[in-house]
Amino acid sequence: MTIRFGLLGTSRIGTVHARAVSSNARAELIAVADAMPDAASALVGQYGAQVRTIDAIEEASDIDAVIVCTPTDTHADLIERFARAGKAIFCEKPIDLDVERVKTCLRVVDEAGATVMFSFNRHFVPHFQAVKQAIVEGQIDEVEIVTIISRDSGAPPADYVKCSGGIDCVESRAPAAPSGADGFIALALAEAALKSVAEGRAVKVSEVTGPLADRSVFQGR
Repeated sequence: MTIRFGLLGTSRIGTVHARAVSSNARAELIAVADAMPDAASALVGQYGAQVRTIDAIEEASDIDAVIVCTPTDTHADLIERFARAGKAIFCEKPIDLDVERVKTCLRVVDEAGATVMFSFNRHFVPHFQAVKQAIVEGQIDEVEIVTIISRDSGAPPADYVKCSGGIDCVESRAPAAPSGADGFIALALAEAALKSVAEGRAVKVSEVTGPLADRSVFQGR
């Protein structure tokens, strides 16, 4: 059975999902919708799909599932729409930045009996699976905390981050009253991340730490 997909949003992650769908023999990319028609046209040209509106994808009989890669503040509304339309849904994280809105959305999903999956974590990445397997097999003692660092290729546009929750996430990791080397590192990493988003480029921690960059705790960061 071939699952026929509609893609909502042609952002960086949208292009990743388009490539994934097109490389799977059991899946087919049928249509793409985006607020920027030129971006949608460029993507469908690579994979032989069609440019359609979100309304058209919602009503289409030749689409079984949708992949939601639009800005965060549109996720809950789109999930509800396509759940009611009887489509299976894969949505990028998060559902919404408001907990009550998330609960309302999930109630709609339950009532519609929709099939929904959220890209909340990298469940299928080999490194993550290896860590889980080591824990399950008892290769280490009781786990108290797991810290995993992963890096994407670059910062998304600042306009997108404003409604994505990204800046909130970065700021929340910086302690209000840092202490010791760990506190300075947290604040420096947060400041570098915010500067990277604002300026649309990679920023080394040394650019925001000044003299502290010579300290060993910042080497290689």
